[in-house]
Amino acid sequence: MSDDHKFLRELDALGLGEGSYRAILLLPLIEVAWADNEIQKQERDAILSYGEGNQLLAGPARKVVEDWLTERPTQDFFDRGREVLVRLAHKPDGFGREIKPHQVDDIVEYCDIIAESAGGLFGMFFQTSNEEQEAIRNISNHIARLHQEHYEPE
Repeated sequence: MSDDHKFLRELDALGLGEGSYRAILLLPLIEVAWADNEIQKQERDAILSYGEGNQLLAGPARKVVEDWLTERPTQDFFDRGREVLVRLAHKPDGFGREIKPHQVDDIVEYCDIIAESAGGLFGMFFQTSNEEQEAIRNISNHIARLHQEHYEPE
């Protein structure tokens, strides 16, 4: 089985396909938004705005993302999504090669913005919840570990 075919099967298990796979970049943001067990309107709007601004919601991707924002994926789903995302980001050629490692790092940084988007009194104090802070830390550590374990030169 080719690498491209393997990636397509893994993406299919996440609800994504050839026309929507770039939406996987939004999965860490969605995980942070779900950290307190509900998606705030501001978080939803920020995620969709980021997705639209970065052309991640083309074709069927919008429906997939809307589904992730409506019904919380499992933790295993989020973990598998991060693994596929990091592997795609380090893919030198073929399907998915346009996702780059720096985009994954940008997404991790943007997790803070998502968490702050619904925080504080009227959104003025930008305080993130403990659950969101822990989710961001877990996402960041997991992605860093995946980069190091699989893609750092020995």
